[in-house]
Amino acid sequence: MYPRTEYEMSEEDLKALLQPRVPEIMIGGYSTSSMQQASANNAWAALGKKMGFDWETVRPVSGKGQRFFSAIPSETEEARNERLARLAEENKRTEIERLTKERDAISERLTKLLASVILIITLLLLPLSAQAHGCRHHEHHHGHHDEHHAWREFRERHSYSTPKPVQSTPQLSSNPLQLPCAAGVKADCRVGK
Repeated sequence: MYPRTEYEMSEEDLKALLQPRVPEIMIGGYSTSSMQQASANNAWAALGKKMGFDWETVRPVSGKGQRFFSAIPSETEEARNERLARLAEENKRTEIERLTKERDAISERLTKLLASVILIITLLLLPLSAQAHGCRHHEHHHGHHDEHHAWREFRERHSYSTPKPVQSTPQLSSNPLQLPCAAGVKADCRVGK
């Protein structure tokens, strides 16, 4: 148990404790003195919480006036300092956690924003890239066309001929008595011959 300590309350605290009380009367078999006692206890409990003492241990200090009293502290100054230090540390840790979450949320938003910017830049540069690729592809394709043309010319110069395709549509004669001949047949196909 902590040692008894002397306290001095303020004038305002004294006025709150001494405010007019309900006179003691009997109402329905109950005395108002219990209400007065409850009111006084509540006032001392509030003062004890405010000043850091156990209100149930209050005693008057003789020869010093009504504002002075003794009580057992609810915590020693060392305990109070330790409590305040713990509270400050908890507040600091809470603030660090809050700032860390805030930083992470901002970082996530920045990452999404950067991805969007990269996508937009890619979409803007894509037509330019396609044009450049298209020119190179056309030159590459055109080069193959030139090689094919050169090979054809080489074969023609060196008497390598490819057979010409057979005409598949029948040739109609202006003479109605002639029947169409099969393609590539050199026979006379006239009727009656």
